[in-house]
Amino acid sequence: MFSARRYNVCLIVWVIVITGITTYPWSRFVFHAHWDKINWIPFHRFPFLPADIIGNILLFVPLGGFFILSRSQPQKKYVLLSAVMWSGLLSFGVEFLQVFIHTRFPTMTDVMFNVVGGGIGGLLALYWMRTRMKHDSYGFSPTFPPK
Repeated sequence: MFSARRYNVCLIVWVIVITGITTYPWSRFVFHAHWDKINWIPFHRFPFLPADIIGNILLFVPLGGFFILSRSQPQKKYVLLSAVMWSGLLSFGVEFLQVFIHTRFPTMTDVMFNVVGGGIGGLLALYWMRTRMKHDSYGFSPTFPPK
């Protein structure tokens, strides 16, 4: 069983992976913004492929899960809302970076489905933790691995 500290490391690594994937290719990064490339209205202007939507969701599922599991008290009331909000914040951040990359097109559709992915990951982590508590006689605490 991983401790909350190890899940924290997984969370940091996954944030780096998301940032790397969503801002590639780095050779196209420029120091002036292309504000006209932003698609502010979801599902507008570009043809959206189901694979793109599924990819955005799947990319952020681990983020939501690692966020929940890295908390010292993941049973707190607003932990899922926090996971969703951090997913949205990271998504806005990478979409903002894409404004400075010639070959990327930042869209609010991506932000929307990234947040959905973070929420799904958070829900899956909470479900996994609750089923572990139910099935383990010693309970589950991500802070202290069972001995």
